[in-house]
Amino acid sequence: MTSIYRVPNLRLLVGIALVAALFSVARTGFSFGVSNNVFHVPFVLGWAQLPAFVGDVFYASLTKFTSVVWPIVGLVTNESNIGLVFLAGHFLSRFLSLLAIGWLLATHLRAPISVTALALVCCSLSPWLIGASVVGGHGLWISYFTHTEVTWGPLLAALLAALAGRWVLAAGLAGLVFSINAFVGIWLLTMLGMAFLLGGAQRAWAQLPKAALVFLLLASPALVWIARSMGGTSAAFSYIDYIRSYYPEHFLIEAATYRELAIAGVSGMAGLLAALLTPRPRFWWAVLGACALVFACGALLPHAVNHRIVFNLHLLRIDGIVQWLSIVLAIAVMSLRLGPERDGAVRVFAMLGLLSLLSSSQEPLGLLFSIFSLAAVIWIERGAQSIPNQLFVRRHMVAGFFSVLVILVGVWRWEFTWLNGTLWLAMSICAVVLCCGHPVRWSTWLLLPVAVMALLPHVSKSPSLRLEESHPAGLTELTSFVREQSLQGPFLLSLDGEGHDYFQLLSRQPVWVDWKQGAAVMWEPNFYNQWMQRYREVASLKAPVEFAVYAQANGLRHFVVPQAGATCPAATRQLFRNSSHLLCGLDD
Repeated sequence: MTSIYRVPNLRLLVGIALVAALFSVARTGFSFGVSNNVFHVPFVLGWAQLPAFVGDVFYASLTKFTSVVWPIVGLVTNESNIGLVFLAGHFLSRFLSLLAIGWLLATHLRAPISVTALALVCCSLSPWLIGASVVGGHGLWISYFTHTEVTWGPLLAALLAALAGRWVLAAGLAGLVFSINAFVGIWLLTMLGMAFLLGGAQRAWAQLPKAALVFLLLASPALVWIARSMGGTSAAFSYIDYIRSYYPEHFLIEAATYRELAIAGVSGMAGLLAALLTPRPRFWWAVLGACALVFACGALLPHAVNHRIVFNLHLLRIDGIVQWLSIVLAIAVMSLRLGPERDGAVRVFAMLGLLSLLSSSQEPLGLLFSIFSLAAVIWIERGAQSIPNQLFVRRHMVAGFFSVLVILVGVWRWEFTWLNGTLWLAMSICAVVLCCGHPVRWSTWLLLPVAVMALLPHVSKSPSLRLEESHPAGLTELTSFVREQSLQGPFLLSLDGEGHDYFQLLSRQPVWVDWKQGAAVMWEPNFYNQWMQRYREVASLKAPVEFAVYAQANGLRHFVVPQAGATCPAATRQLFRNSSHLLCGLDD
């Protein structure tokens, strides 16, 4: 076992991780009250107990939404501070994940602090670590606070603990991840198990009983929660048909395009190549192999076993772990090869591969350039004896040609701005300096301002920090009117209306049905029949008069349709209208 507790320059590392977290949050922005926050906010604020939601089946189901994060957040949250609390959680989770990457660099790769600073800045900027994974749509570093993003820091820390032979610590962190997000915890157990068996672990069997006990202890909150939630939830319906009608991208390989599968495969290849440049490639290959095995199960099992448990494991989404780990490893090993003691050609390839991962979007060509750079570094460092002598002598010329190619492709494919022009000029200068083997003691710092230059276009186009709900203005006006007038739900909403999935969050009133509610079937199958029947019925409604007839038949007093020149039909009255929405009330 090796020490993972003695981190050189720990205070400086924490400071760098804080700065990188600021860069990263500036890169992604922050929005409150969006996406899955429609489940988080009501849970944290206890809306199920409000008079408006008593008896509402959807809100009652939120008690089965399993994660230890939200009860903890609820302890310090109220209506007035919830936006700020979510922003704090968003920043803290990003900081912890970047600190774990710093831990990887400091303890596993033995990187100097200058390399660590560069790698963390590049990680905070790379679009391949931002948004959702290519195939399964798993959240990486995203623009809102959710419990899934909280898992990145402890997940990487668990792998590093296992890498050092600290299996009890690794199991404890895995238990924590399980309590934060159960299916990510199960994936992590698979990775740790494969690493234990095939990753070169030694003298670790004696730790297993204690490791299992620690895991169960820290995972127990979620285990108990899940056990209680599973009771009485055996509704009879085809789960795969439900998934196809709701959100197939998370669960079914059939929803992925060939292009997406190819990009996912290339990102995984980047991880395998980067692993060869680490001190323990066998470990990382075992981890990525475990992810590939889980992904293969996710591609096959949903079509073979039509059961809730198979789908709730979210197996296909593990491609997000592969993408995140692969890009982190690639950035780490290429940053490490910029030092003055490295071969000049190696430094050029590393520089180009690193900066190719900093394009303004997930540009596949940049990922391919990075793959080529990693392969070239491996070729030079590990295969020098098998390289023809004449070609090896001319490796610097090959690196120079590659530099010209990358810069020309950038000029051709991306818009020319003074920032991009400065970036390409800096790449040219760095390529010449590094290719000539210029003995600059702090040459790694030369790329730090280049990386920051790559940040500037991203920040100028990124979302701002929004503590209030970030929704269409027309919807905000409508829901403000509902709250001011104390109108009571449930409200019948058109499924085509802009932002209608957020109506209940903004108005604090229940709705008859919306698309987002369908996610509750995953933790409360008994909700399926109500949601699917209402969803299909409302989806068939087109004209306002059809909404009026349906509302009257189901005892609903209000309905909302997209404005677009519509008027409230006979026997209803107009309560509110703006450029995008029309609210009608049925006569008593």
